[in-house]
Amino acid sequence: MIKATRKRRIAVGSGVQVQEV
Repeated sequence: MIKATRKRRIAVGSGVQVQEV
């Protein structure tokens, strides 16, 4: 779960919508 949250933050920072849940 922590890894998913980290990836979500990176995606948002990159300006990409979070599609990978």
